[in-house]
Amino acid sequence: MLANPYLVSLKKAIDKATSKNCWYNPWKREGDRADYRIVEGPLKEFLRYPTFDDITKVCAYLETKARRQIEHSHDEGDCAAQARYWMQKLVKLAIKHAPDPVELLVWAAEFEERDEYELAAAIPIVWDGRKEYEKSVWREVAAHLKSGHRKELYLKAVEKSKDVEELLEEAVADLPPRMRAVASGDFETALKLDRGEFCKNPSEVSYRDLMDAARIVGKEQEYHDKAFRFLESRKEYYLLTELALLEHRLDEAIGYYKLYADGVRVEFGHWTCHHDFDWDVADRIARYKPEEAIAIWLRIIKWNNHSDQVSYWHIGRALNNLKPAMLSLGKKSEWLKLIDSLIETNAKRPNLLEVLRRCK
Repeated sequence: MLANPYLVSLKKAIDKATSKNCWYNPWKREGDRADYRIVEGPLKEFLRYPTFDDITKVCAYLETKARRQIEHSHDEGDCAAQARYWMQKLVKLAIKHAPDPVELLVWAAEFEERDEYELAAAIPIVWDGRKEYEKSVWREVAAHLKSGHRKELYLKAVEKSKDVEELLEEAVADLPPRMRAVASGDFETALKLDRGEFCKNPSEVSYRDLMDAARIVGKEQEYHDKAFRFLESRKEYYLLTELALLEHRLDEAIGYYKLYADGVRVEFGHWTCHHDFDWDVADRIARYKPEEAIAIWLRIIKWNNHSDQVSYWHIGRALNNLKPAMLSLGKKSEWLKLIDSLIETNAKRPNLLEVLRRCK
C-alpha cells in the first residue's frame, strides 16, 4: 500500500504547533500560547487515506514533539491540554481503522509505556472503551504482554480474558516471598521471613507483621519477647517506646522513653523537645499517667532556655498543658509557684513574659 501523501504535511503542522516554548498566565491571559489549531486542516487531508500504521506513526511523532514542548513550557498545562485533545482524536481513529483487535490492544499497551504525560489515554480509550472484545482476543493480548511489559497491563489482559486460574497463578507468583508464603498457607515460613525483615529493618510496620504471623502459629509471646530483647540490645529506645505505647503498656513505655530522652541529651548536649515525639509521648500518657506527663512538660520548659520565638512557643504550649493537669491533681499552689518562678527568672525577656502572663 502506498504511503499517505498527506503524512508529511501533517508532520510539518505538528512541528509548527510544538515549536514554541510557551509561557502563559491563564488568570491574567498574558503570555505566549501554543496553537494546535493549525493541525486541523492537514489532519482532515490525512484522513482521506487513513491506515492504522500511519495513524500510529503520527501518534508517536506527536507524543515525542509534544513531550519536548511540555518540558520546556510554563503555561499551567495549556499546551499539554491542546496536545491531549488531538492525540486522543488520533487514538479513536486508530480504533476505527485497526485491521486486527489484538494488534490494536497491544499497540495501546506499548504506547501507554512511552506516553509519559498520558496524552493519549490509550488504555482507558482502547482497553476500557465502549468496544468489547472476545475472551480469545484478550488471551492473545496477554500472551503478547507476558514478558517485557508492565506487569499490571498483562494481569489486566488476563483478567479481561476471564482466565481466573492463570490470573491467580500469576498474581501469587508475582507476590513478595512473605506474601506468597501467606497466600499458600505456609505461616511458619512467613514467620521466619518476618523475623528476618524485622531484624534487618526494625519498625512499627515490620513488628506488626511479625506479631501477626506469630499469632497465627501460636508463638506471639515468644516472638514479642525476642523482638523487645533484640531492640533493647541495640538501644532502640525510640521504637521501644512507640511499640509499648501501641500495646498500651504505659509503665514500660515511660521507662523506655526516659532512656531515650537521657541518651539524646547526652549525645547532643540538650533535650530534643522540639521533636514531635516528646510531645506525642506526653499527650498519649497524660490521661493515665498525669504525673509522668507533667514531668515531660516541665523538662520541655527547662530545656527551652533560649531567647527565640520557637522556644517561647514550646514553653507556652507546655504551660497550657501543665495548668489543667496540675490543677486536676490539686497542685494549684505548685502551679502558681512555677509561674511566679518563671516570671522572676525571665524578667529581662519581655516576649517570654507576655507568654507567661497569658498562661497564668
